[in-house]
Amino acid sequence: HAGLVHVWAWDACARGAYSYVRVDGGGPRRELARPLESTLYMAGEACDPGEHGGTVAGALDSGAAAATRLLRALGRARRRVPASAR
Repeated sequence: HAGLVHVWAWDACARGAYSYVRVDGGGPRRELARPLESTLYMAGEACDPGEHGGTVAGALDSGAAAATRLLRALGRARRRVPASAR
């Protein structure tokens, strides 16, 4: 199984960038978090539609949510992956 990990500290173009949305603008974040063709599962601070979007907590929460969706798609999830597993 192949994967990709991006290390922001090594990315000369990132320079501490983060996402933000307008008030009541969680729709685009939910859209970003939606799996593409059940093969690509996105996670990160830009994918958290809750109150932690644009933060490390939002990135961790969306990672747990994406892992849960992936495991369900693979038929392996019995319960939600806890955000505390971060």
